[in-house]
Amino acid sequence: MKTRINVSLDEETVKRLKEKASEKHTTVSQWITDRVWEEKEEEKKAKKGSED
Repeated sequence: MKTRINVSLDEETVKRLKEKASEKHTTVSQWITDRVWEEKEEEKKAKKGSED
């Protein structure tokens, strides 16, 4: 299930988010979601690497 959240951002930040999403051919919402989960995967890999 998806939930809507409201975030206040300055105009320059909104512009940058739209640019980044456009580069990936996705929506701003999807771009943010992808970055959050990408970061989580990097954390898992770093943790796994430190255990070796």
